[in-house]
Order: sequence, then structure tokens, then C-alpha cells
Amino acid sequence: MNRRRFLGVAGAVAAGAVATEGVLLAPRRLDVTRHRLPPRSSGRGWPSTATARVVVRVAVLADLHLREVSSFHERIAAAVADADVELILIVGDAIDRSDRLSALSEFLDLLPAGPQRLATLGNWEYWSGVDRGALRRTYEASGTRLLVNEAAAVRPGVVVFGADDSLAGSPDLSAVPRDGSEVLLLAHCPDFRDRIPAGAGARIRAMIAGHTHGGQVAIGGWAPLRPPGSGPYVSGWYRGDGTDLFVSRGLGTSVVPVRLGATPELAIIDWVPGSDDPGRG
Repeated sequence: MNRRRFLGVAGAVAAGAVATEGVLLAPRRLDVTRHRLPPRSSGRGWPSTATARVVVRVAVLADLHLREVSSFHERIAAAVADADVELILIVGDAIDRSDRLSALSEFLDLLPAGPQRLATLGNWEYWSGVDRGALRRTYEASGTRLLVNEAAAVRPGVVVFGADDSLAGSPDLSAVPRDGSEVLLLAHCPDFRDRIPAGAGARIRAMIAGHTHGGQVAIGGWAPLRPPGSGPYVSGWYRGDGTDLFVSRGLGTSVVPVRLGATPELAIIDWVPGSDDPGRG
């Protein structure tokens, strides 16, 4: 085999390997990541009525983009059960077509029944034309509460607030609790972080988002294509200069069924409400 033919064959093999990885393998891998959201710093001046050193273990399920329930989704549900979480958060884009409510219902039935379940909307629940009343009923039938600009208590003084999608909906933080509760903000698009009003931001401990899919195709950590609503955020934690933000890489795919360098992620977060000042609780 001459050099030119060798290089051609090698290139074809490499392209085939990349295609196999991106289309067949990577979208079915599951990366269970572990995180800790520590007590807020006493230097930030936040009040808190939460009991110190309570740990709320949270499972973050973002961007499922359910088409049909498969063994991959069974593995997600099993991993949630194994993590022994108290709270399951579904961070929008659970479905991206109006005829997939049955798939969502089937997936929700796989999840462990014990944890509290909260969900919010993503852009695809709007763009797909899904009947949002039917979507809410589907969630409620499984014991999941859909939050659209509303709050849900997790424990005394510990609250999750679900904002409407900022790309296709109408987010409104005016109902974020003002009673000193520690608030975790659930919002699908990460760039909403940069539009949180100062007054509301002072009452929010952190924000959990999805939407980006970690770029879905990331080259050496560089994600050249991010959907509108991503802002400068790709995945992981962003702290300082605003509300602490965690962006999940999500679990599904949209537009094209490919992931490369952005493995589907089930994030498990140990949220420790309270203050690091022992005199403040």
C-alpha cells in the first residue's frame, strides 16, 4: 500500500471512529458527576432561616429530549436511585415534540418514588407547541410539580424557585421568597444569570441551568456551537461576579443526534443550606 492510499485509509478509519463515537457511543454514555454547594459565605451578607449543616442531595436532570424510553433512560433512573437523593430537578427540554408526552410519563415512572420532584420549562416545550396544560398534568400524575415563576418548599427555610424559560417564555422573579429562606433558582437557559435583578439575586443562593448540552460537540473543551440563551456559559460551575451558577451538560441531544467531547451528565449536588458563620445558622 502506497503512502497516499495508506493516508486515505487511515483518514477514513479515523472519520469512521469519530462518527461511531459521536453518534452511537457517546450519546449513550452516562457521566455521574458529584458536586457540593457549600454554606453561603458570611462575608456576602445573606440572611438565612435554614438549619445549618443540613444536606439536601439533589439530582439534576437537564435536556432529556425524550423520544422513546430506552435502556439508557433506565440507567439514568437507576443512577438516581443509587445516589439516594432527596430532590430531583428536571431543568427543562424534557421533550421537544408535542407527541412525546407518553414518553415523558414512561420515564417519570422509572424514577424513584421517594424524592421530591420539581421541574421547569425549557425553550423546546414552547417551540414544539406542546400543550402546557397537558404537560403539567403529565408531571402531576407522576408526583412531579412543574414550577413556572413559582416556589416550592423543600425543607423549612429551604426553597426551589422555578423560573419560566428566558428564551421562549416570560421569566418573572417577583415571587422569589423574601422571608430569609435560602433559594435555589431553577432556570433552563444559563444566560438568565446575567439578567437576574439585584434585589432578587441577593435572595438566591445559586442557579441551576442546562440548555447548552455542554456544547454537544466540544473539541478539547472548546464548544464552537452553543444555542442562543447560552451566553458565555458551557458547563460546570461559574462563581463570582453574580449568582453562583451550575450548568449541566444535560442528557439528550437536539437538532442532530450527536455528542462528542460532551458526555451526557447526571449531576448529583450536595446542597448545604445555611451560613458559614456559626452564630447565624
